[in-house]
Amino acid sequence: MSPGEFSFLGAAKRQQDAAALADAPPTTTTAADESDQYKWMKAVVGPGLPGEGTPYYVHSDTFVSSWEEPDEPYWIFNADLEAPDPNFGLQYPAKKDAPKDPLEGYTGYNPKIHGNYDPKADYAAYHNKKREEESGFVAPVALPPGYGAEMILNARTGHAQANRPGAEHHNDAAKSGRQLNAFFDADAAAEAHQGRSLKEERQKQHLSKQQVAEFKRKKADRKRKKELDFYRS
Repeated sequence: MSPGEFSFLGAAKRQQDAAALADAPPTTTTAADESDQYKWMKAVVGPGLPGEGTPYYVHSDTFVSSWEEPDEPYWIFNADLEAPDPNFGLQYPAKKDAPKDPLEGYTGYNPKIHGNYDPKADYAAYHNKKREEESGFVAPVALPPGYGAEMILNARTGHAQANRPGAEHHNDAAKSGRQLNAFFDADAAAEAHQGRSLKEERQKQHLSKQQVAEFKRKKADRKRKKELDFYRS
C-alpha cells in the first residue's frame, strides 16, 4: 500500500467516526451518576433505640446526620441492602416556606407611633396578654367556703417570704424600693416600655435642619427669659 492510499483510508475512517458520533443519541444522566452526585439518604431510627421509627437524614460520605430535610435531593435508605432502595427513585425536598415578617400580627406598643406609653391604651392589652401567657397565668377558681391559702412572694427574687419582715427586708434593693415607692410606683416604671430606653431611641433619630433650628431658638428664648426674670427680681 502506497503512502497516498494509506492517507486516503485514514481520512475516510475519520469521516465515518464523525458521522457515527453525530448520529448517536445524546448522553443522559444514569442512576449511578446521580448516586455519585447526591449523597444524602433518608433513614429511620431502628427498633429498640430512642425515637424508634423517627425519620432522619444522613450523608453517605461525611456521616453527618440531621433531623431536618436537606435542601438537595436524597435517596431512601434500605437497611437490608445497606444502600439506596432501588424501588424508590431520587426524592426531592418539599418547598420551604418563605420567612415570615416578625412584626406580622403585632398590635403592641411602638414608640415611633404611640409616643409615651399609656397603660390604658388598646396596645397595652396586647402586652398584658403576653405577660399572662409567659407567666402561666391561670384564672382564679372559686374555693370552697372556709378554705383559703396565702403566700407572699418577693418582688425581686420571686421566692416565698414570711409575712413579718426578715433579712430580705433590710437589703439595699428593699430599702431603695421602699424609698422610691413613696413617690411613684417603682415596679410599674421598671416594666414600662418593655425595658426599652426611650432616651436611647430618641438619640438615634436624625433631626432635620428645621427641627434643630427650632430647638436652638426655643433654648435661646428660655435663656433670655431667665435673664430678664433675674433683672426684674
